Amino acid sequence: MAVGEVYPLTGGETLEWPTLLEFVRDNVTLARPGIKARGIPGDLAALKAKGAGMLGMGALLPFDEGMARMGAQDNVSPAIKAREHLDLAPAGFREVAAGYLGSM
Repeated sequence: MAVGEVYPLTGGETLEWPTLLEFVRDNVTLARPGIKARGIPGDLAALKAKGAGMLGMGALLPFDEGMARMGAQDNVSPAIKAREHLDLAPAGFREVAAGYLGSM
């Protein structure tokens, strides 16, 4: 281990966005169970956010241009180095989130 070394810390489970959103929807107490987890392509969402911002309506969207572009990218990272060097064994998202989502 070196000074200043970076350790990507990620969970123990890989989920695609629709699966994660559906799990949250199904486990949040006041969620609407019939709502579908849908998305639009990241470039289109970014364009919508940019246009809304130019018209002074950016605050009406739950995301900005950068969030849309970032949300379109895979959001995973192997935690191999952290597991080997730090003996890290993270739990999966669904396992952990199930313990608190019901109170939301």
